[in-house]
Amino acid sequence: MKNRYLIVLITILLVCNSSFKALDVTKKSSLVKGYSMLYGKYILKTSYDYDSEGRLVKESGNTYELNKEGFIIQEVMAGGTPAMYTYFKDSIVMTVNNTWVRMILNKKNLFIKNITPNEFSKTNQLTTREKRTYNSNGFVIKMEVFDDYVTYSYSMIYDYEYSNGNIIKETRTSQNKSSDGTISGNSYYIEYEYYEDKLNTLGNANFGKNYLGNSNKNLIKREKKSNGYIAKHEYEFDKNGNVTKMNIFDEKNGTKTDEYNYEYY
Repeated sequence: MKNRYLIVLITILLVCNSSFKALDVTKKSSLVKGYSMLYGKYILKTSYDYDSEGRLVKESGNTYELNKEGFIIQEVMAGGTPAMYTYFKDSIVMTVNNTWVRMILNKKNLFIKNITPNEFSKTNQLTTREKRTYNSNGFVIKMEVFDDYVTYSYSMIYDYEYSNGNIIKETRTSQNKSSDGTISGNSYYIEYEYYEDKLNTLGNANFGKNYLGNSNKNLIKREKKSNGYIAKHEYEFDKNGNVTKMNIFDEKNGTKTDEYNYEYY
């Protein structure tokens, strides 16, 4: 069960990183040393280590419970063995807690699908949980995640639209295939607005994950969901223009829903 949690956690991190993308500019990007995500009375702390080429080689995470004053009172979910990354010519292998995920790369060194042992299979047969498609500029335009990777009966598809180097619309479509072959599901979308004068420093290059493709040029200002919910993003910066803090608010009532704090090397 712990292995499953860790693989799901890493998948979430991958998806989140693709949501907060940064432009791969010609100057060397600042590498994120670690970040904390505050949600309710809990905090997730994640740290990163890189090789001499700026590639991610180690990723560690732990979740803690906070008291009313915001101090840690106990660890509620240990990350266990850190995720380790090994690089090959045509793939990247992430190992964690006696299991592994191989990320297959195309000729442009972009991650197009993964292969991992199916822990629910008696023979640990290999299976694919995620596939990605890119446009000619190296931006991901489609991502398919198989949440049920035993029968592949359930999946979530993410479609991305761009303008001026930024994602302007993300459509998420769930698909559920029944035993008789009937396909059902639902879809919703998110539209994005940006601070056009602020370069994004929370992207793939900043986390040593260039294999996830090019990234948004600017920082997200608002997320507008098709159900009417609007999330507003506000930032704090260091002297180099790197984001050190990101707060997300429910624009309707002003309530802060999430808080992220970043450190850089």
